[in-house]
Amino acid sequence: MLAWATALLMAGTISGAAPQEGPPSATMEDTPVRLGDVVVSGRSLRDEVQTFVDEVAAPPPGRGLARWNDDVCIGTVNIGQEIAQPLIDHIAGVASTYGLRIREPGCRPNVIILFADDGAGLASALVTARPQAFRVRWSSQLDRGSQALDAFESSGQPIRWWHVSLPVVGLTGARAIRMPGDIDPIYVPGGGRMNKGRAIADNLIKVIIIVDLAKVEGVLLPELGDYLALVALAQIDPDGDTSRHDTVLNLFSRPGSVRGLSGWDKAYLASLYDAYPERINPSDHAASITRDIRRAEREAASESEAAH
Repeated sequence: MLAWATALLMAGTISGAAPQEGPPSATMEDTPVRLGDVVVSGRSLRDEVQTFVDEVAAPPPGRGLARWNDDVCIGTVNIGQEIAQPLIDHIAGVASTYGLRIREPGCRPNVIILFADDGAGLASALVTARPQAFRVRWSSQLDRGSQALDAFESSGQPIRWWHVSLPVVGLTGARAIRMPGDIDPIYVPGGGRMNKGRAIADNLIKVIIIVDLAKVEGVLLPELGDYLALVALAQIDPDGDTSRHDTVLNLFSRPGSVRGLSGWDKAYLASLYDAYPERINPSDHAASITRDIRRAEREAASESEAAH
């Protein structure tokens, strides 16, 4: 499988349902804060949302929250077509909800999902074989750094992921940092101290996800698809404490209690993809989610009143 995985990381032309080996088996401390419920512990909705964002969001140091601005191509390795295609279709359905387009089979994958019997072993082997697929040595602005990559390799979690993003000029999508071979300077209109870099946005360009088959055995495909969709569409912190919130990220810590993307998850993604094309910091993101939730609550209340 390492050969397949390495080829995929090298951005070979592999379809969203690449040749696979075999399918997987078919097989709180606090009360969760649920979207629409009264906020617990006397905390304001804004505080609860900020806590959720603080635990979930994981941009590179000094960068904003990244999102896809290009079409998404999903590639899978080491899973049978009868599982791979429904899973890809499910993730594509979630992505389309937020205005993203999914490329046709035969595209060049930028979301790479690898299934393995030994997730940590595969992660370590891939980082050793293709380090440049995970970290770009000339820049510290594209990922979460060497310590996070060490954790990606050694994690014992059922699913692990690695995001690579790129700072761009928000309105044009042009690169906002120099790359090897660049001769001309990078021009960022409106950039600098006056507007604190808000002309800059951050785009996802690659997501690598490894699923440990033995540790996801028995998980239903829709729930697994929702989990994978969330970590594929947003920079999610693998070490975030989401125990007090209702989120699909609790899929493995609370077996049987999670039913796919929650209201929190959907609000997080909706706000991320509805934001203006400029840098999104976690505080602004939390404020945006709060406004979206309150607007939804007002609309629901108005509809309820009209029905009566």
